[in-house]
Amino acid sequence: MAKQRAARRLRGFSPIDAGFFIGAVTLVVVGVLGFRNTGRLRTEEEWVAHTYEVLAHLDRVEIQSRALKRASDPATISELALLREATADNVLQQSRLDTLRALVDGPVTPVLALVARMQSEERELLAGRIARADDVASRSETIIAFSTVLAIVLMAIALTLLHRDLGVRRAAELALQDSESRHRLLMEQAADAILIVDSEAVCVEANARATEIVGRPRSEIIGLPLKAFVRGEKPGSTAGLPMLRYGQVTTGEFWVTRPDGSRVPVEIRATLLDDGRVQIIARDISERKEVDRLKGEFVSMVSHELRTPLSSIRGALGLLASGKLDSDPEKRRRMRELAVANTDRLIRLINDILDVERINSNAATFEQTSCSVRELVEQVVETIAPLAERAGTTVHWEAADVHIWADPDRITQTLMNLVDNAIKFSPAGSTVHVSVRADETFATFAVGDQGRGIPADKLASVFDRFQQVDASDSREKGGSGLGLAISRGIVEQHGGKMWVESVLGVGSTFLFTIPLVANQGATTGDSSAPLVLVCDDDVDLLVVLRATLEQRGYRVVTAQRGREAIQRFDAGGADLVIIDSMLADVSGIKVLRHVNAASTNTRTIVYTAAYLESAERDFVRATGAVIVTKSKMSPEQLTDEVQRLIGSADAPLKHQEA
Repeated sequence: MAKQRAARRLRGFSPIDAGFFIGAVTLVVVGVLGFRNTGRLRTEEEWVAHTYEVLAHLDRVEIQSRALKRASDPATISELALLREATADNVLQQSRLDTLRALVDGPVTPVLALVARMQSEERELLAGRIARADDVASRSETIIAFSTVLAIVLMAIALTLLHRDLGVRRAAELALQDSESRHRLLMEQAADAILIVDSEAVCVEANARATEIVGRPRSEIIGLPLKAFVRGEKPGSTAGLPMLRYGQVTTGEFWVTRPDGSRVPVEIRATLLDDGRVQIIARDISERKEVDRLKGEFVSMVSHELRTPLSSIRGALGLLASGKLDSDPEKRRRMRELAVANTDRLIRLINDILDVERINSNAATFEQTSCSVRELVEQVVETIAPLAERAGTTVHWEAADVHIWADPDRITQTLMNLVDNAIKFSPAGSTVHVSVRADETFATFAVGDQGRGIPADKLASVFDRFQQVDASDSREKGGSGLGLAISRGIVEQHGGKMWVESVLGVGSTFLFTIPLVANQGATTGDSSAPLVLVCDDDVDLLVVLRATLEQRGYRVVTAQRGREAIQRFDAGGADLVIIDSMLADVSGIKVLRHVNAASTNTRTIVYTAAYLESAERDFVRATGAVIVTKSKMSPEQLTDEVQRLIGSADAPLKHQEA
């Protein structure tokens, strides 16, 4: 534990701390050395002054000796006493003073010689002491200079480290702010509800999606206990997330209760954060619940629809195999017909199920071509005439003489479904009306009956799989309940729409639209005008682009599907192709690849509202196509770009983005 605490202390020891510690220790050492050196210098200076004082006494003794003053002279006595006191630390000089005292009353020469020797000794001491004082003074100057330089260096290092540390701290703060900003942005843009709750499961943060799922503004959610709107599986349950209190992770399915009483099923994952709070991620699983419900209903319906004909087939074949009907040929024939009819019913059901799944997954193939509406309607009416005759109904039809761009087999299938239904639900003696009218863009098909009608609340649901207005219709009228779902899928794959209008007790009319074949010649201008092929799945935009381009004198061909655009390009070519990158059947990039491979002279514009992936953009650049964003360029500006490209056909095309 002690080692761990020491390691933690070391990890918290920053470079600045180390620098200040080293600097402080160094300054303390320099200060101690300077203090000691100053004391030594003061001592040496005192010894120098002391030596000067001794020399001064010796000089006065010399003067008095030359003046023949004797030992009994008061002045001489005073000087010798002072000299003895001054040389108390020098035993040799004390001995010489004793000799000097004895010689003072004698001849002058020995006295002067002894004084000279004492002066010489003191001068030698003085020279040594001055030298030591100078040395100590020099060292003091060195220490002062070193201290000054060291202080400057340490200050510079400290400022550098401080500046670097402040830079690191600032960078860390900016990184933290950026991280928090990204976290906040991700949290706000998350498709799931994100809530942050404290240890008491009280909400402290919520993102925008949480306000949508909970059905409350953010200001109301914050401060609200989680249990106030999160419930268990049972509607009356008040249990929220009790294990959050103990710091565990909770996962599972719950219900969010809104203020209006509605409930939203959610899948929750709760994770304990480092700060003790809990992050709640709630995913709305309403769609998944609905899919599960529909899947269960689908399995139940398919199971019922499959078992019913199989039971009939099995029963009929069982009777035939048992030989019990050998004596009754008529019943044997009826059993065979029953088995064949239910086999056909089973085959139709399986085909219908496969068609529905292929259409819903966009896996169905459509061989579109120019089709005469009158021929299609006439063929359907002729085919279904025997059924209408057996039902005692009359089929009346009228159709505009126009052409649609469609798969004739699929449109025939759709019309057969609608007319067959109209005959089934029309009383004997009534008339089924089939009509087709056209405007500038679409042909509108209408199939009306004189049956009992459809309640208003079921006008939309009749197009769902296995849906019947009356549950008994499946048994009485036959059918799988998939025909309308298939028909609507076919129409939508052609770029049209289907709906129903009905009055109870009067009858129902089913309507759908299919795009007309666009004029492949120039509507205005010379027949030699440049030809522009426009491919976009937005019909309204096609109309606007066509009108804008034709106003400038271009011939225009339009297509709503990628395959249709490829067929039209292969049939007549084009001087310029405008392609939407996202189409219902194949991608615009695939169409661009086909055009680029088929012709090197055709200019191309990718007119898109979607962001292109890097690989797609690289391919577009390689083909030399122009990328135009729909939100940034109007149809008029797009036409200007068309004029620029076709007008500069002889010049090398450079990739541009607008």
